[in-house]
Amino acid sequence: MRWFAVLLSASLTLNVLLLTKIWQSDSDATNVLAKQNTPALKNTQPVASQEDAQEPAATAPATSNFNDISIAQLNTHWQRWQRDQDYRSAQTAIHAYLQQHPQDIDALLIEAELIAATEPLSEAIEHYYSLLSLPLSQSQDTQIRQRIITLTDEAIARLSDARAWDVLAMFVEPLVQLDPTERRYILALAQAYGQQSQFTLMENTLASLMPNDHDAQRLREALIPKSEEQIVSNRRPVAEITPKPRKQGIALTRIGDQFLVNAKLNSSGVTLLIDTGASASAITQQHFETLPRSERGTFIGRFTINTAAGQIVAPMYRMATLSIGRYSVNNTTVMILPLDDLGVADGLLGMNFLKEFDFRIDQSNALLYL
Repeated sequence: MRWFAVLLSASLTLNVLLLTKIWQSDSDATNVLAKQNTPALKNTQPVASQEDAQEPAATAPATSNFNDISIAQLNTHWQRWQRDQDYRSAQTAIHAYLQQHPQDIDALLIEAELIAATEPLSEAIEHYYSLLSLPLSQSQDTQIRQRIITLTDEAIARLSDARAWDVLAMFVEPLVQLDPTERRYILALAQAYGQQSQFTLMENTLASLMPNDHDAQRLREALIPKSEEQIVSNRRPVAEITPKPRKQGIALTRIGDQFLVNAKLNSSGVTLLIDTGASASAITQQHFETLPRSERGTFIGRFTINTAAGQIVAPMYRMATLSIGRYSVNNTTVMILPLDDLGVADGLLGMNFLKEFDFRIDQSNALLYL
């Protein structure tokens, strides 16, 4: 028994020492990662690539001197920071200036543009609405209202074109609460609900309009099935979603229970992890920075999207083409994930691409049918 007690004591001592070393190692690694990943801005826009960083830039005054410059000079620097996507410098300078000139409307408008570039677009629009309560000139009031219309209309149009209905709903919901009588928001939200077959939510949203509203009635006629027979007829037959024998499958690479597929984003090759839980396709920030500027598409804004791991906020770009083999989707949206690396993949292939096809994954043979 004494011998057994000695062995038990030695075993416990070794386990404690091992756990202590693991804890210290994890703690050190966490501290290092924290130092590396602590951002100056929340949800910062992807930074310029090395190719862009080599471009000569105008010299900006030291941060401590930004409270001494004119609003015209601040605007000039903002144009350069915006072009180079140097939003950390912009935030520091704009905040320093506003500390000295808190009622400068033109500086507040520059700050609003910074928020539109670095925060979720719905939050940026809310910020613009808050500026309307300030003592504005007629031209400033018009400028802000026009900016709100431009941002919302552009986002609604592009999300609708991409058929990203869940993203559109999450974008418009807070705007309807902010301005519940704005027809553009009501109709966009109702359409987003209807396209997802959420007809009760669609009707609740349309209830704020007049009963005989022409646009509301047109949405109902286009989206709500009139009978069970129509519901059945709108469903695609099972035979259509089963690949025909002559259809050639696209080879996949299996990684555990997941699959990788080779694709092209515009003309650049990309390896994507198939994620049917993601509403939108995505690439990592690291891969985004490797793309030539001409291949980066058009910035739409920052939105909340669903992934298999939960909701994230990320910038969305409209790309000319996303293709896999001979199958392509034009003017599709791609999110830029706030990650440097996904390991074996450059990004995710989401449902905004897959739902355009009667797709099926043959897991046994690692093939994708579109």
